[in-house]
Amino acid sequence: MSKPFSDPLSDVVRRCPPESPTEQDRTGQNRTTPKPPQAGASVRAARARNGSRRRRDREALAAATAAPIPDGIQAPTELAIERWHFAREHLRSQLPFGSVENWLDPLELLGTLDGRGLVVAGPPTLAAWCRKRYASALNLLIPGGVLICDREENR
Repeated sequence: MSKPFSDPLSDVVRRCPPESPTEQDRTGQNRTTPKPPQAGASVRAARARNGSRRRRDREALAAATAAPIPDGIQAPTELAIERWHFAREHLRSQLPFGSVENWLDPLELLGTLDGRGLVVAGPPTLAAWCRKRYASALNLLIPGGVLICDREENR
């Protein structure tokens, strides 16, 4: 007569896992389960630069490339408003439909810095995206350049 099949490992597997961060190995002894390593902010920012769509990766990139609003901004003059409008209209004719409406129109013109360069601000993730994609084109179109800053979320 043959014995019924009995696997000691299946008994361990069938039991509910304990509440503590330990588990039993094949011999039935408890061992501590290691926690997986957490990626640092620089790793997450690199992932976001490489196309990751994870929220925590995008937030790490925005924090790494944060551009706070500088002190000493002067109120926007009529000339500054015209330059900002001209740059957006020029890019609207050059870029695919909807690009300016989605990315540049939400940016708010805050004023000028030292009377020449424009200072615009938007939400941190949008501002980081615009700095990466449109800063060079805007700096060519606007004399004195454009500084794209992060606006506080509660504003």
